Amino acid sequence: MSNDMKLIMENWRKANEYQTLLKEQLLLESFLDSITQVAADVKDLFSTLGSLLKDPKQIYKFVNQLADKVINPAMQSIEETLDSLQKKFQDKESTDTTLVSSLVNKIRNSITKVYSFVRKIPTNSWKKAVSSVGLAVVLEFFSTKILSGIAAESTVEEIINYFNDEIMGFINDFLGDALVKTLDTAITGGVSTFVSTFSKIVNGTSFIASTLKPAIIPFQAGGITLSRLEESLR
Repeated sequence: MSNDMKLIMENWRKANEYQTLLKEQLLLESFLDSITQVAADVKDLFSTLGSLLKDPKQIYKFVNQLADKVINPAMQSIEETLDSLQKKFQDKESTDTTLVSSLVNKIRNSITKVYSFVRKIPTNSWKKAVSSVGLAVVLEFFSTKILSGIAAESTVEEIINYFNDEIMGFINDFLGDALVKTLDTAITGGVSTFVSTFSKIVNGTSFIASTLKPAIIPFQAGGITLSRLEESLR
């Protein structure tokens, strides 16, 4: 390849990169345009998030903070509950026991699908941060409000009934492919649509606020400085 051709290809690559960055910037501005319409109890949190989304370096820090404070603990709690269910009935051979195991695997697969989707989004993309927020809120709600409804002394029949009455509907509507679709639609619709969509899933914005505060407050004025936060993430 001649030097002239190499120069043309390099300029073409830079032009494409610029167009991609410009498109993402416009999409972000469109997403944040409805920030004034967000519910009062989460407006400050999402205003701070909006500022973070404009800086790729801060996005990386925020996503790590969110994973550390919300996503990973929720996933660990869910996994511990599922392990406990399987171990409780692993020595009992029956159709019902096999069904419990199948339902547990369905939960795991649904969570893995959406978790993998979020992980594949480029690290410094604002969409990565927003998708992580949606994932965090849903996982925390599922862990503390849905899955926690299974009593330790529950029988196989009681567990199956609870799965059918409470868990399966949530999984089908709000986890796995459903959550991937919800994230995509909510991001396209803007921040007010995003908050409204997830508040319906978790029964109000107050749950969103309590879930996100541990990850966002350190970035707000008067909280942990960004340099100190960076040190805590090393």
